[in-house]
Amino acid sequence: MDKYIINENTLALLTVDNKVKVVEKYIDFYIEGSLNNIINDSCIYYGSTFLGRMHSAKSLLGISTKLPIIISEKKELIFFPTNSYKNINCVWINYIEVDKYYSINSKELIITFLNKKKLVIPVSNNIFTKQLFKASRLDTIFKRNIK
Repeated sequence: MDKYIINENTLALLTVDNKVKVVEKYIDFYIEGSLNNIINDSCIYYGSTFLGRMHSAKSLLGISTKLPIIISEKKELIFFPTNSYKNINCVWINYIEVDKYYSINSKELIITFLNKKKLVIPVSNNIFTKQLFKASRLDTIFKRNIK
């Protein structure tokens, strides 16, 4: 696979053993490359860049850390990070596809996606809730602005 482009089937992206694990609705697989390159390539594919999307989110939300981004407006692909995008443990989650989540312990939680697929990630419930809220605000503000 030359380049992976985030799409409607993408639920999450994370780094595992120097590869990117792509979690899709019906299959999981690993690809070579960096997580940030996949996000940037996907943003470019849909008409912007990773930095452009981050700048937009920063402006709309009035915050500057752990920014969610709109990868594609038309496809409503809004992803949020669990850590700084520079952190190797960062997981990018498709905001629209999250159904519910709960803590396993103070540093891990399980996400259940709308299709009932589950994913364990290394993040606290508190941080995940804050990140989910940021993505929700970005979605709301963006939709209000384009009316």
